[in-house]
Amino acid sequence: MPGTRAPAIAEPEAVPAPVRRTPRTLPGRTAQSAFRPYVLAVLADHAGRLERELVLDELSTRMADVLQRDDLAVGPSGEVRWRTVVLKERRAMADDGLITSGGLGLWELTTTGYDALEAIREALAAAEAAEAGEPAGSAESAESAESAESAEVESVGSVGSERSSEPNQA
Repeated sequence: MPGTRAPAIAEPEAVPAPVRRTPRTLPGRTAQSAFRPYVLAVLADHAGRLERELVLDELSTRMADVLQRDDLAVGPSGEVRWRTVVLKERRAMADDGLITSGGLGLWELTTTGYDALEAIREALAAAEAAEAGEPAGSAESAESAESAESAEVESVGSVGSERSSEPNQA
């Protein structure tokens, strides 16, 4: 019909891209990222692979002085909160290529995971050397780094000089 206009078609609205939010740590809880070096160390101490429940059992021992009051409470899922947070961090570590699934309930450390743990240890040693006021690269700094690594071994666990025969590639 003359003079009849076609109905206006609405332009589709732009849908914003999903935003990956950083988990917010509530007071009385340990930050999700704080579990990462401990998980890496536990796996490294067990030739790079370990069953989920054994990882969680060992974390409960190693992190006994780190976990906060609310971490020990039971969450809505019926699971102790810190264990749920570790599982979330495990997923983030897998996304970052640090660990892989070696099968149902088996966590495996990748070469990238070993490298990340070594970098964490080096950063801790350097921070402790800097805190002691020693210049980087000095003999005292090297000795301090060794003692810092020894202290770190006690709190996080050691990375053996021998890795599993063939760690998984990321």
